[in-house]
Amino acid sequence: MLVRIAISKIRKRLIFMKNKESYFFLSEMLYNKKKEKGLVL
Repeated sequence: MLVRIAISKIRKRLIFMKNKESYFFLSEMLYNKKKEKGLVL
């Protein structure tokens, strides 16, 4: 029972980390695109 809870917690954490990474990646891409257009000061 405890093992199952631990696994679900780890899985949620991994998903959260993946989402965080992809969000960071997307914001980096958007920033670079704006930079190329000269929108970022």
